[in-house]
Amino acid sequence: MLPFEVPPGTTLDTLFREVLPRAHREMLPDGGAAPRDRFVVVQKILGFETFTFEIAGAEMKVSVGAADRPDFWILVERANVQLFLDDWLGPKKLVPKRAPKDLVSISDPRVLKRLSLVAAKAELALTDLGGRRVALVAASGAAAKKDLDGDDPDVNLETDASMFIRLVEGTLAPEDALADGAIAVRGKRLIAAQIAFAFAPFYTPR
Repeated sequence: MLPFEVPPGTTLDTLFREVLPRAHREMLPDGGAAPRDRFVVVQKILGFETFTFEIAGAEMKVSVGAADRPDFWILVERANVQLFLDDWLGPKKLVPKRAPKDLVSISDPRVLKRLSLVAAKAELALTDLGGRRVALVAASGAAAKKDLDGDDPDVNLETDASMFIRLVEGTLAPEDALADGAIAVRGKRLIAAQIAFAFAPFYTPR
C-alpha cells in the first residue's frame, strides 16, 4: 500500500482539497522539516476544475482557480484522474504492494526545488491503463510561466503499468529505466535525464 490512504467515498473534489494535502503533510520527514521554499502548483483537470496549491514545508493550501505564473502546472483529463481514483478505491492494480517506507512525495519541497530547475514541458504517459493510453502534461521552471497549453511538449515519457509499479516500489531507478529503454523517450533526451536525476537523491532502490 502507499504510505497514505484514500478513504472510501473520496471524490475528485475531496481528493484535491483534503486527501492530497493530508498525504503531503504525512509524507514529509521529521514533521515537515523539509526546506520552506514556497512553490505554487496549478492543477487543471479538463472537464472538471482547476486548483492552485501553495506549498511551504508541510503546509499545502488549496484554492480554486489558476494562479498567475506558477512554478509548475499539470494538465490532465478528468477521465484519467477518475481512472486512477477508481483503482485506488477498488482493485488497486496501480497501488504498489511493497512501497518503501521512505517513499518521497512529488510535492516534497526538496523535490520541487530540484524540478524547478528543469525548464520544460513534458508529457508523461502509461500505455496500457484500462485498455488505453493515459497521459498528463506538466511544465516546470520557466516553461510553467507560460500559458497552460498541453500541445507540443519538449519531451514525451512513456511506459507501461508494470514498470510504473516497479518505479514506485523502488526496484528500478528512474535513470536506469531511461538507460535500458523501459521508459520510452521522444523529444529532448537531456530533459528526460534532468527529470530523472531530480529524483535521484531521494531514491533508494530496493
